Order: sequence, then structure tokens, then C-alpha cells
Amino acid sequence: MKGRLQLPMYTAAALAAANPLLLKGEVVYESDTRKKKIGDGVTAWNELPYQVGDLPEMVPAAGADSVANFLGTSAPITDVLQKVIAATAIGKVRMVRFGGLQCMVWYIEGTTTVGVFGFVAENNAIAFGSVDDSEFPAGIFESTDEEIAAVVSYACSFISLTAIPASYISTNTLYQFASATEKSTWNNKAAKDLSNVSLTKLFSENGYYKAPDGLMFQWGVFNGVANSTGATVYFPTAFAYTPYSCIITPKNGADKTVVMGRVYTMTTSYFKATTVWSTSSSNWGAEVYYWLAIGRWK
Repeated sequence: MKGRLQLPMYTAAALAAANPLLLKGEVVYESDTRKKKIGDGVTAWNELPYQVGDLPEMVPAAGADSVANFLGTSAPITDVLQKVIAATAIGKVRMVRFGGLQCMVWYIEGTTTVGVFGFVAENNAIAFGSVDDSEFPAGIFESTDEEIAAVVSYACSFISLTAIPASYISTNTLYQFASATEKSTWNNKAAKDLSNVSLTKLFSENGYYKAPDGLMFQWGVFNGVANSTGATVYFPTAFAYTPYSCIITPKNGADKTVVMGRVYTMTTSYFKATTVWSTSSSNWGAEVYYWLAIGRWK
């Protein structure tokens, strides 16, 4: 990629600390010093030399109290033109597009500050101001789009991004704008509880797994109780609903002995199971049982 321009967002100290590697031809300005460096795709920031042609000090156009007041406020294009016409006569107009926005550059005769710029879209100007024509290497109308963009981009440090409507900026299949309603819809679809989604569990202990779509697995171990009441097994965390699927499996039993268990009570927080063994006759059993329950957590 060649000729990419980075708007002045970072101070000299911030860039020195980050020490980024610029793309070949990428131009980056320090927001506080207005000095620039141009990347070669190989050398990190701290080793790159500064280039001539620092960003200018911005001055307000006619009628502005300060650059900060003049920039960052949205205004109809007619208001911009009235301010310019009130100061002097317009000689030429040049349109330049960069960064998804269109830049209108006016040449004003009869003043020392002769370069007026504005980000424009449809019938609105988002920001406007002025610079001296000497800041452009070959003059406003002979300079390249990149040279004009380098000077004009400094104004972006004065512009509140909230002042630029999304509809004014070019989008494509990769870069799109989302409304607050769309963001809220996405957030509501996102999993609210993913704190326990790791599968690195020990099945020798009670545990559970919550899937983002609401499915939940729980498992554990209990000892059978040798009476008709059986064992009560509490879940690590409660299910949202009943019924759910619950399977219990005996760990072992004596030779020629049939061991089994049955679940006879289900609630969202526990189940009850009786356990028996049988040879020629049945008896209540106290073997170790593994259990697995599948249900929903939401």
C-alpha cells in the first residue's frame, strides 16, 4: 500500500513509546509537534527521519472566533460560502477526495490566508477553515491530492467525530455503520453467562457446562442409600426448567449381581434416586453411581 495518510491522533511521546512500523509510503503526523515521518515498510518509527513540510498552525476563516469553534460544527454549504464571500472574492474551487470524505479547496484572492477547506457531502459542509497557500508545496491547484490531504487532515484533530453523520462517509462490504438499535439487538443475542464454558472439568467431581444457546450438561457422583427413600442429589447449579434428561450408572457390583438405579423425583435443583441390586432376590444397594443430566439453563 502506498500513500496512506494517518490523521494526527497521537503525540510524539505516544508514537515514540509505541514505535510502530509504518507501511511503505504511509504518512504519520505527531499531533502536538505537527512533524511528520514517512514509512518505508522496514524501519520502525524511532529510527525514521523526520520529513520537511510540517503541518501548519491552523487559523480560522472569516467570522470564526477560534479554530476550535469554527471546526467541528456542522453547517449548510451556503453558510460556508457566505462567510468566504464576505471576506474576499472566490477565484477557484478544487474538489479532492480522501479518506471517504470530499474536500473542497477554495482559492481566495486579496488575503494572505488563501487556502480555505471543507469536508463536504451532499449539501452540507462538516468543517471548514483556512491555511496559508505557502503550506502547499506547489500551490493549492498544482499540488497532488495527497499533499492537500496532508495539510487538510490536521483539521481533523479539531473535529468531533460525533459531528460527522455516518451517511456522509463512504462504506463498503467490509466497513459498515451500525445504528444504536442494531448494536442493542446484537448485544441481546450475545451470551450473558459464559463464565463456565471451559471443558477442562474433572468428571470425578460434580460439575456443569453451559452452552451459549441455553443447553446445559451437569454431572457428578453419589453413593446409593440402602433404603426405599434413596439418595437426594443436588445439582452444582439449578436448571431453568423441568423436565430434563437424567442418567445414572453404577460404578461396580459383585459378580452375578445386577445393580441398577432409578430416578423418581426431579426438580430444577435436585433429583432423588433409589438404588438396588439383585441376585435371586432384590435388595437395596449402596454402590457408587455416576450421573449425567441434560437440560436448559435459560
